[in-house]
Amino acid sequence: MAIQDKNGFLKGKKGDSIYRMLNNKATVSQKPVQVHQVANSKITAFEFGLCSNTARCIRLAFSIFHIGLDGGFCNRLNTAVRSAFMSGKNAERGTRDLHDVDLSPLFQVQFNQYAPMDKILKIKPTVWLEDNDTVSFSLASFSVAKHLSFPKLNLHVNCTLRVTLCAFHFRKEFYQNMGFRDIELSGSVFPGVKWNFDECVPAGSILLVCMSLHYFIVDPAIGKKDLGLKEFSPAEIIGAFSIPADEKEKLESIKNWDDNQLPLEGYKGNMLLRNSDPSWAY
Repeated sequence: MAIQDKNGFLKGKKGDSIYRMLNNKATVSQKPVQVHQVANSKITAFEFGLCSNTARCIRLAFSIFHIGLDGGFCNRLNTAVRSAFMSGKNAERGTRDLHDVDLSPLFQVQFNQYAPMDKILKIKPTVWLEDNDTVSFSLASFSVAKHLSFPKLNLHVNCTLRVTLCAFHFRKEFYQNMGFRDIELSGSVFPGVKWNFDECVPAGSILLVCMSLHYFIVDPAIGKKDLGLKEFSPAEIIGAFSIPADEKEKLESIKNWDDNQLPLEGYKGNMLLRNSDPSWAY
């Protein structure tokens, strides 16, 4: 109930309104309305937080290998991971992680929107998983002058193509750098290349393959110098594969890592799924 003070101002509650003095002025505000979330909205909020946390761990892992990430990469990766979850039909909402969903939305995610890969290099590579869980990469022959763009500088600019492999095991909370390979795109015609990365991808993990271009000049005094130009630092995910888990892998402890496997710092997915509590999402 609101009461009137000696100055004629109301103080207290009257219906949905709250009367009070603020900075010597009479103010009235609306009483807060309690929001009751239905089960469906709780699950949606839960998965949104899980997707954001998953994308963050992927972004941090790749930031070690690629410095040309623009400010919008976070949102693009979040959107791609969310799309992957939305397309996952093999597990019930609120009980699934990235291992349960379709990874195709991650394909062709651009790390740098100022330098889309297809605008810089007109030839698309091919990536596939061999029967023994190793990765192969192929890039066809092409005309360097016709199919590859270079920055317009009064210098002789060179370009290196790099393919990076990174495996993620969210259920065991580690990621592993599977290595990279470089090749210089020089001459009038690039002859093409086919690589096989002979290290087996960890069972039960998710493998992401990234291709990037790195432009540089050769300085007589200091040698090779990366240009690091925003408009010529393209990188994109060119492959996303889910590696089946074997029976031995299923029995291993969640923290049983090899020496070359690094912890997914800040990953809360397993805790979220155990507790089913959206308040932990961030």
